[in-house]
Amino acid sequence: MLKSLKDLNGTQTTGLMLAVGIVTVFLSGIFTPSVLIIDMVLGTDLTTVEDVLVTKVENTDATLLTGTFYLLGHMLLLGGLVGLWPRGRGGSGGDAVTRAGLLTVGISAVAGIASALLDWAIVLSVRISDAAGFAFEEYWPFAQNFNAMDAAVQFSILMTIYPGYLFVGCGLARRFTGWRKSAAMGIALISLVALVLALIGINADGAEALTSISSIAIFPISFWVFALGVWLYREDPELVGEPASA
Repeated sequence: MLKSLKDLNGTQTTGLMLAVGIVTVFLSGIFTPSVLIIDMVLGTDLTTVEDVLVTKVENTDATLLTGTFYLLGHMLLLGGLVGLWPRGRGGSGGDAVTRAGLLTVGISAVAGIASALLDWAIVLSVRISDAAGFAFEEYWPFAQNFNAMDAAVQFSILMTIYPGYLFVGCGLARRFTGWRKSAAMGIALISLVALVLALIGINADGAEALTSISSIAIFPISFWVFALGVWLYREDPELVGEPASA
C-alpha cells in the first residue's frame, strides 16, 4: 500500500515521481496523434512533416490532451532522476558515468517539455486563427514553423535519450549484481544499437525506416526506468545504499 505523500522521505518521493513520470510519458507519447503506433491503427501513412502537422490539427483535442500529459510526465521524470544521482562527492568511475547519463537524459526530458509546448502552439494557433476569421493562407505558415521546430526538437530527443540511457545503464551496472546487473547492461546495449540505427536512418539515403525501428527501444527502456522508480520508492540498498527509513 502506498504511503501518503507526507510520510514519504526524499528518496521515496523521487522514486514515485520517476515511476509515475515514465508511465505518463510513455502512454501520452504512444497515443499522441501522428505517432507510429496510432498511425498503424488508423491505417495512415505519414511520409512528410506536413502529414504529421495535418494529423495533429485534425485531432486537436487528442493533441492538446496528450501534449499536456507529455509535459507533466517529463516534469515528474526530471524530479525522479534526482533520486538516481550518486550520493556524495567524487565516487567511482561508474558514478561519473551515471552522472553523465543522467545529465544527458535530463536534456532529453527538457526537450520533451519543449515538444509538448510546440504541440500546444500548433493547435492553439490554428484554433485562435479560425475563431478570429483569418484566412487559411495567413495562419498556416505559423503552424508549419511550429511543426518544423517540433521536428528539430524530436531529433534532439533521439540524439540525447539513447546515449543518456547508454551511460546510465553502464554506470548502474557497476552498482548492481545478479540479474539486475544483466538488465542494466542489456539496456545499455539496446540504447547503443538504437543510437546507431537512428544515426544511420537519419544520415543514409533510403534508410529512414531504421529510425522508426530504433524507436522500439523506448519500450524496454521505459519498463526499466519504471523498475528503477519502484526500487527507489522501496529504498533498495543496492541502488541507494542504506535506506533512510532503516
